[in-house]
Amino acid sequence: MSIKNVEIPYGAYWSTPFTKWQGSLQHLHSMKFAAHVAKDELAKRNIDPLMFDSGVLGMTINQYQSFNGAPWPLYDIGAVNTAGHAVNQVCATSARGLFAAASEIVCGMANVSFLMTADRCSNGPHIYYPNAKGPAGASEDQVTYNMMNDCVGGHSMMQTGENVAKRFDITREELDAVTFRRYEQYQDALKDDQAFQKRYMTLPLSVPTANFKKKKRLLQAMKGFFQPL
Repeated sequence: MSIKNVEIPYGAYWSTPFTKWQGSLQHLHSMKFAAHVAKDELAKRNIDPLMFDSGVLGMTINQYQSFNGAPWPLYDIGAVNTAGHAVNQVCATSARGLFAAASEIVCGMANVSFLMTADRCSNGPHIYYPNAKGPAGASEDQVTYNMMNDCVGGHSMMQTGENVAKRFDITREELDAVTFRRYEQYQDALKDDQAFQKRYMTLPLSVPTANFKKKKRLLQAMKGFFQPL
């Protein structure tokens, strides 16, 4: 099945700025923050959240009470009658989330689908898996352990990068050239008072406190990619 005739209107999508590990957003519950930002963005666009008849949450890293899945942030934005489901596929989560939201429209199960993705790598959870037959069990730091121990390859994400470079004979010089090109592109995105970024990102962004009742700071740009925090 091919995905056709599914439209995401210009301006009907947005993102918060990205920040580095343990950076300016590390204190926020990712699901609550996604709902907090989405509620403001919908209001700016005069979009009634009750119009959504489908919702998809893309999230990889567990947060407190994320057991409840998509209905929680959907309820928080005002989509109180919207059913929804969650997608979790690590780095492919956004792509699979788009496919899931579009598929519901193509299959005639929804007319307007709302997709939100939310993750916070900083302060990822430590998870304990009990052993039903004894006192021992297994545990993992969900983010760092899995980054260092791929369940299929048995090695780290960094080693995966090295393996791909070796397999396709990618040189260090070629990698450096791509890195430099990305740096140039990022600098271009900062021109004219960040005009390109402001097409899909609210800048500056008011960062709330952990209880979402007060403003903690104002975030002027992405942090931790090509500029210091």
